[in-house]
Amino acid sequence: MKKVLFVVLTALLSTTAYANNCATYFEQNDSEQAFIACNTEAVQGDKDAQYNLAHIYDGRVGHRNAEKALFWYKKTAKQGLVKAQYDLANLYTWGHGIGIDKEKALYWYTKAAEQGLGDAQYDTALMYDNGDGIEVDKEKALYWYKKAADQGVTEATHN
Repeated sequence: MKKVLFVVLTALLSTTAYANNCATYFEQNDSEQAFIACNTEAVQGDKDAQYNLAHIYDGRVGHRNAEKALFWYKKTAKQGLVKAQYDLANLYTWGHGIGIDKEKALYWYTKAAEQGLGDAQYDTALMYDNGDGIEVDKEKALYWYKKAADQGVTEATHN
């Protein structure tokens, strides 16, 4: 029994140590090692690695591939990772090789805004205020401006 427990604990600890390679290489700006580690960990289901891999494919560290960035951002955004929801919304807002889709941008900005991300609240307000690809709705704009201002987003306070 002790032998089995030792083997299980050793396997768990080695997996935990390995699972940090993606984040470590990513933070060190070691793009090639980050790419390898993040890709491996992302496929194994690590949502932080999936998010970092989306960043890599988004051209922040190299390996620019808009469709793969979209795939990994969607995967992590659907898991509720707020920063992935926000980056996915930005990807749809600006196109970046996938085409602009303002309705999807608003959807993901709103998801991130509902989780309390000030920048997403501000961008949601802007879309409603300016009618940027959607119908103008000043009441919703004001609601999101107030939320963003409460988060300390100075532009929201101004607007």
